Amino acid sequence: MMPVPNLFTFAPEAVGRKHGPGGYANYSEYKDWLRDEFGFRCAYCLERKRWYPNRAAAFAVEHVLPQSIHPELFCVYDNLVYACTRCNSHKGVRQHPDPCVEPLGRQVRFREDGTAEAITPQGVRHIEGFALNDPPALQVRRYYLLLIELKHRSPADPAIDALFRDAFGYPDDLPDLEAKRPPSNSRPDGVRTSHLRRRADGTLPDFY
Repeated sequence: MMPVPNLFTFAPEAVGRKHGPGGYANYSEYKDWLRDEFGFRCAYCLERKRWYPNRAAAFAVEHVLPQSIHPELFCVYDNLVYACTRCNSHKGVRQHPDPCVEPLGRQVRFREDGTAEAITPQGVRHIEGFALNDPPALQVRRYYLLLIELKHRSPADPAIDALFRDAFGYPDDLPDLEAKRPPSNSRPDGVRTSHLRRRADGTLPDFY
């Protein structure tokens, strides 16, 4: 039986951060670290970089606490997440809980039909704030859930297999964090578990 990718399940527990670069003058320089940190997925809706034609250009470095309200956190890594431009636009200057501190898996879950369901009042605010049940977001989830279903029905179909591999594999351009030299790094051991290192070690799965 083919393993089912973990498409739309927020973490049930706070996972914290594995990387801790610091000292960059421009927050955009943290983007590769955030790509690896968040598994090439949006922290707020779980859509993946591979699902966008322009790949990484469709994702932004998002400030958990807005720059306009907390300018002192402008370039602080722990105040940054990896987010698709749609969620980045919806969030604006509104404040939402840090997904690395307050796990979204306790606030929101996704039904089998792809719709987002709130578990708590905070989950209601998250779904409404990021428009998770608006047609564009819902259509994306339903498409990829259907692709998984088709792969189960016809595992040997080469066309379906090609679509599946493109949708649920890791990006080809995994960032080389070991080659980066940030001014400081409070969690240097995180580089050892980067996706590129895991691929080199043979421990990175084909799909996720």
